[in-house]
Amino acid sequence: IADLCAIVGPQVGVVLNVGVAHLGEFGDIATTARAKGELVESLPADGVAVLNADDPLVWAMRERTDARVVSFGTTPAADVVVSDTRVDAAGRPSFRLTWRATSAPVSLQLVGEHQIANAAAAATAGLACDVAFDRIVDALSHARPRSRWRMEVTTTRSGLTVVNDAYNANPDSTLAALRTLAGLGLGRPPGGPYGGGARRDARARSGQRGGTCRHRTRGSGARHLEARRGRRGCPSDSPRGVGR
Repeated sequence: IADLCAIVGPQVGVVLNVGVAHLGEFGDIATTARAKGELVESLPADGVAVLNADDPLVWAMRERTDARVVSFGTTPAADVVVSDTRVDAAGRPSFRLTWRATSAPVSLQLVGEHQIANAAAAATAGLACDVAFDRIVDALSHARPRSRWRMEVTTTRSGLTVVNDAYNANPDSTLAALRTLAGLGLGRPPGGPYGGGARRDARARSGQRGGTCRHRTRGSGARHLEARRGRRGCPSDSPRGVGR
């Protein structure tokens, strides 16, 4: 990240979270946090670091930058505050966004309560760049997915709901997808900030939270993956890797 920043010279840096997505490269969460923090370290003194105040590892990065820090989160101490979060029956989240003395409801067209954090980060970056609050709220409420296979929800002619989240996966994103799947049709409030209050435990629980899901693995490594799932208490009922 430091090498890329030396080329680009960013003025605004946004750090959403420190999760388990890059453990394969970095080995542990602490190393991942150090690497992500290179972004804010590279910002100039007149730049802006947009940080998630709900993530302790991200919030600690404020000590690693000379730039102005602008925070977002569910904590009232954040500069941009998210509150009154809800998820409708189609899995689309809504919330109230507050910036200083201004507040407005936001209803996302994206699927998954984890999108609230993404929206809050985007809003905070826009505000840091002097984009009008009303314009940001309107843009968030009309934003649509820009890439395929990321929480695509379609309904077949027979009424079956299909959720395609096949673009990529890690334990954190898998848990977010399973939470969304479990809530489709219920129209419920999330269980924690952005639905990710237990993110640190996601890697241990993601395979256990899909009680109503059927897991299928394919390819040359399928048997090895299924063997590992079996050792972790996730039974498989066929050599092809189908299990509940």
